[in-house]
Amino acid sequence: MADYDEIDPAIRQLIVDLNAAGYTTFSSCQGKRSPEDFESGSHTDHAFISFEEIPVGLKRNAWRYGLSVYNGGMSICPEYSDQRQTTYTQRNRRFEERVRRLFKLEPKPP
Repeated sequence: MADYDEIDPAIRQLIVDLNAAGYTTFSSCQGKRSPEDFESGSHTDHAFISFEEIPVGLKRNAWRYGLSVYNGGMSICPEYSDQRQTTYTQRNRRFEERVRRLFKLEPKPP
């Protein structure tokens, strides 16, 4: 069983659900959300998830969900225009909702 304790809490359940659905992830970040994160450099500017493999059909359709594929087609993140808008919580919630729709996962449990 995978140890999910080291995954950023804001995206932990999403990673658990992606792995349970058969998508192997190996790197992820919830993105910066506080002044301390910006000062420490402990997170990337935006949320992202890297995969062992993303099926071609999902890569081709990511833009329809407001997601960008990068890193040689192995990682997804919010489209750039979405990274600068609203609050961290709203951005993160939108990112998770879009990833869940793209990968056809159930909505986040309450």
